[in-house]
Amino acid sequence: VLAVLLTVSVGVGQGSAQGATLAPWSDFPLVGEALTISNTSALGGTGSTDAAVAYNAQNGEYLVVWVQQAVRGLTSELFGQRMDRGGTLVGDAFRLTDSVGSGGETGAAHPEVVHCDVCDAFLVVYESDRHTVGNRQVYGRIVSDTGELIGEEVRISTGGHEAFRPAIATDPVQGRHLVVWEQNAGPFIVDIDIFGQMVETLAGSIVAVGSPVRVSRMSDPASNRTATGPDVTWNSLAREFLVVWQSDGRGLPYQTTEIFAQRIADSGEEVGVDDFAVSSMSADGDEHAAIEAAVTTDPRSGGFFVFWSGDGAGLPNDRFEVFVQTLDGAADLVGPARQVSNADLAGATARAPYPVAASANGRTTVA
Repeated sequence: VLAVLLTVSVGVGQGSAQGATLAPWSDFPLVGEALTISNTSALGGTGSTDAAVAYNAQNGEYLVVWVQQAVRGLTSELFGQRMDRGGTLVGDAFRLTDSVGSGGETGAAHPEVVHCDVCDAFLVVYESDRHTVGNRQVYGRIVSDTGELIGEEVRISTGGHEAFRPAIATDPVQGRHLVVWEQNAGPFIVDIDIFGQMVETLAGSIVAVGSPVRVSRMSDPASNRTATGPDVTWNSLAREFLVVWQSDGRGLPYQTTEIFAQRIADSGEEVGVDDFAVSSMSADGDEHAAIEAAVTTDPRSGGFFVFWSGDGAGLPNDRFEVFVQTLDGAADLVGPARQVSNADLAGATARAPYPVAASANGRTTVA
């Protein structure tokens, strides 16, 4: 796992009546050299993947978490490492999971992490078959600001069907977190929709707040339609979450996917229009894809930026670029989607990297 620091500057500016204001990559130079965080020789396994990071503004430290592949046989484990704001590692890497069980499990994957200021701790979520061999579920683990594990792994997803690819966002006022994931909604493998659960940390454990919510209703086993790849953000001005995902449902042409979204109140209940479309890459009637949605809040306007990788909007077939759509505080679309990346300038011929977005100090950066 490597880390690169950026200066605080514009990647995507404040939303306006015409949508996002874009600034070139050259406006935010890298700070120093890339930093090596994981050490496969010391940790074991075959390599480090699926890194995620959160920042603790109170202590000026990051927590980086990642999957260490094949640490024990084919089983992968989750590790973490603290790092200060200047890029110096703090302490040693530590293990968050221990997948030694009855045998056959593949271990942890797809971690996400947030910091909770009122909890003085990080909350890490991930998928694992540690306790349910052959049936992956979403779990959570609390890590203190000093890198100590608090309590045990707690299962967050519910039901007997498998759950994958969690995402998490935090309401910092209440100290509550919305965890979302993709999960089979019925008896068939293609019955996949987005589900969520509000949680909080209490007495050193992760506790569910209210009942699970089915965020999307896009799946259709008769036509193999699904909803996958969720992401979520918290909007402090609107006091609600926005969940985004990709889906080929809602009557879209075969082999076409678009980005959809759903507002979730701070109580964990759905609000507003159900499963509304954010992208329209297939508006020309051809088979196009909008995939790998990422969402962040515009800290100035109180709206949202939704990013995705897509091959529509006049691009040649199988040429993917990153796009952004601005939404206002009520999650209404503002202006048309805009292309952010340019594979020609980067010398690339294949699809653009999947977008990752973050907001700080009134600015939003996408990479």
